Amino acid sequence: MKILVVDDNRSLASVLQMMLEDEGYEVKAARDGRDGYSAYLSFKPDVVITDIQMPERNGMELMEYIRIHNPTVGTIYMSGNLRQYRSFLEEERQKFQVGLLEKPFSRVELMGLISKLAAASPKSIRGEDKEVQEDRKKVVNVEDQEQVDVDFPFSAGGMASA
Repeated sequence: MKILVVDDNRSLASVLQMMLEDEGYEVKAARDGRDGYSAYLSFKPDVVITDIQMPERNGMELMEYIRIHNPTVGTIYMSGNLRQYRSFLEEERQKFQVGLLEKPFSRVELMGLISKLAAASPKSIRGEDKEVQEDRKKVVNVEDQEQVDVDFPFSAGGMASA
């Protein structure tokens, strides 16, 4: 899963990036909403973790722009004062897959929200469902009758040519 972290506090963004990479995620960090939007366009993350209050473009504006391209992108909003944005955040939670983190927060809280978003999100975040995964695997009988699983790559138009 690919995650974009957007926060004007570079130390926090760096710590989050390292923490998430340690958990096996592919992560990019951006310093504000404008850089976050550019990073989104080139990186195409499954989840965006963004501070709300930032210079240039804030987290709410950032997500408005991103959702033009991907309305189902998982989103985690961070703030030291979530109550200040309560009405906006409630509306967001009704329309989209959104998690909220009040700063300071723990690794456990962050990882829990990412897991919840992944479980409730489209297949692009969770990965393929079991049936598709099984369809991609073919059982090949070799001469000594052993069975070997082989993963055949498929493209959008069907089987990829070798």
